[in-house]
Parts: sequence; structure tokens; C-alpha cells
Amino acid sequence: MLGVSDLVHFTGWVGQEDVRDWLRGSDVFVLPSIMEGLSIALLQAMASGLPLIASTAVGNREVIRDGYNGLSVPPQDTDALADALVMLIGHSGIRREMGERGEEMATQYDWRVIAQSYLQILEASATGS
Repeated sequence: MLGVSDLVHFTGWVGQEDVRDWLRGSDVFVLPSIMEGLSIALLQAMASGLPLIASTAVGNREVIRDGYNGLSVPPQDTDALADALVMLIGHSGIRREMGERGEEMATQYDWRVIAQSYLQILEASATGS
């Protein structure tokens, strides 16, 4: 119907040792979850430079800036999901720009950045400043 069946792969569970290869071989990362915490899979895809399509589940909203590093769709809205996929599949320039923006944004989730933030908070608490 949409003409994308040869372009879309439903991988199912992918072991940690294969995640990087799958992400490198992909053009778009889709996470249409109904409920989500802060998704490690979404962060890994973003750090790999992929544009994101994800539902507006709570944790996803923390990561996706709609139209900037990906596209948000309502949970269980298959038409919106299909439209987002078709749009990104058909526009390599937009995919590239969103992926680059997401890769840059992903640095804020790096464990070293987070650890440094905690250290600053603890130091400020210890000194009373």
C-alpha cells in the first residue's frame, strides 16, 4: 500500500553485540511504544546519528524535539506513524539534518557528562554554595 515493505525491517529482539551494526545500517529509528521510560534504545539510535520517530509516550517526549531531531506521533496512531515514515524515507536531507542534531543532543546523556553534573551538585552541597 505505501510501497515501503522492502525498506522496513522488523528485527525483533537484537542482542547488545549486534545493536551497533543494526543502527549503522539503518536510515531511521522507530519506537512506537505506548508507555516508555527514558529509552536506552532511543538514546543509542540518537547517538548513532539516526533521525527518530517515536510515540509521544512520556519518556520519548524527553528525548525528541519534534521536527528537530525526529518526529513524534501519538501512541497507537498507525496513520501518523506511516506518514512520518514515508516523509523521512523520501527526504534524505531532512534525515541527515535530524540525525546530526540528535547525535549532538545525545552528548548530554553521556555518563561522563551526567557524572560531572552530579559531582558539581555534590560539591556545591558540601560547600553550602
